[in-house]
Parts: sequence; structure tokens; C-alpha cells
Amino acid sequence: MSSDSLPWSLLQVGGILLLAFLVGRAVVSVLLPEGQGWRLERWGWSIAVASLLLAAEVVVSFAAR
Repeated sequence: MSSDSLPWSLLQVGGILLLAFLVGRAVVSVLLPEGQGWRLERWGWSIAVASLLLAAEVVVSFAAR
């Protein structure tokens, strides 16, 4: 698979999204308590934190330009 093919690009984007989600998950697991009742809340906040991380990366990339 060449580095400029669509499947390779999609895998890279998927990897970035997965990494952002996992970092968001780690941050939220420190902030919110454990337990079955908080599971959905942790999922929601981890998606929000991942989105903020991706947006911050875009801002930093444009600022460094």
C-alpha cells in the first residue's frame, strides 16, 4: 500500500482519532469517579476532551505556520 493511497490515509486518520479518544479517556478517568453509574458520563466527556485535543492541535498547527 503506497503512502498516498486512500486506505492508508483513512488508517492514519483513524489512528489519530483513536489516540485522541484514548487520551481523553485517560484524562476523564482521573477526573470522574469509578462505578457503573458514571460509565456513560465518562464516555461522553472523553469524546468531548478528544474533540478539544484535536481542535487544539489545529490551532497550534496554524499558529506555528
